This record gives sequence, C-alpha cells and structure tokens, in this order.
Amino acid sequence: MTILRPLPRLGIRLVAFAALAAFASIGETGWGAKLGFCAAMAFFLGSYRVARLNDGRFERRMVIMFVPLRTKKFQLDRCTDIETFWEEGMGVEWAWITGGPFWILWTIFDWIVPWLGGTYRLRLRRVKGGPALVWQGQSEANFQANLALLQNNTGLPVQRAGR
Repeated sequence: MTILRPLPRLGIRLVAFAALAAFASIGETGWGAKLGFCAAMAFFLGSYRVARLNDGRFERRMVIMFVPLRTKKFQLDRCTDIETFWEEGMGVEWAWITGGPFWILWTIFDWIVPWLGGTYRLRLRRVKGGPALVWQGQSEANFQANLALLQNNTGLPVQRAGR
C-alpha cells in the first residue's frame, strides 16, 4: 500500500484540536459560541483526504470532522493515463505582493485543508466514467512526489491538460 502526500498527520491534528478546544473552554463567551468555535476547528483540522494505491486499485477517502466517509475505489487497469493539470491562480508572487503574513497563512491553510483546492491537480483518466481526481493542492513538491508515485506504481503515461 502506497499513501500519497501529504500524509494526514492525525496525531498533530488531534493535539492542535484539543489545544484549541481547551483554549476555547476557558473563554468568557457563552457555550454556543464555544461549541461553534470547536465545530469550526473540528472541520478545519479534522477534514482531509486520504489517497492511496492498494493492490491494483486507487482508493480515496474523505474524512470530515474526524469522521471517515465511504472509500471510493477505482481499478488501475481500467485507467488509460495520468492527467496533470495546472491552473494559474493566486500564487506565491501575488501573496508576497499582498504581504508576507498572507503567504504564511496560505501555506498553513494548504497544509490543513489541501483537499479544498489548489492550482495543481492529478487525475486518472478512466476508460468509463471520466477522470478521477487523485490529488489537488498548492505544493509543487507534493505534486511532483505524487506524480512520481503514480508513474512508478501504475506505469501509465502522463498527459498534460490545461495550461
């Protein structure tokens, strides 16, 4: 079994959530606001995508608020190629124009919720059913690492889509 990057780091996420929940509990606001804050932190810290290659299958599972959802599975032998996609967006250059702290927050946000979006995408093009999203994010290092993992484990050709 090969897990694609970034690894979810569940321990770090749970510790961060517990620390923020403890911090919220000592505040002087009402319990509704405290529960709302904890729910928001559970959503941001406890929601992530796990993608892996396992016995000739690609498996993708979303975890929302620390609750795992159903695993979607695709047979790799029914895939024709790996599709790479890059969409021009607000990159590091724009983030530095708006300020260094914004770039730091953007990097942290990409680590916490990488499944939410990003300019880099990897998809498996299937014979039937259209392309399956494998990974999406802002990190070129994760993009390159996941592309190498897919190429080494599937042997599928790479096709470039988009710009």
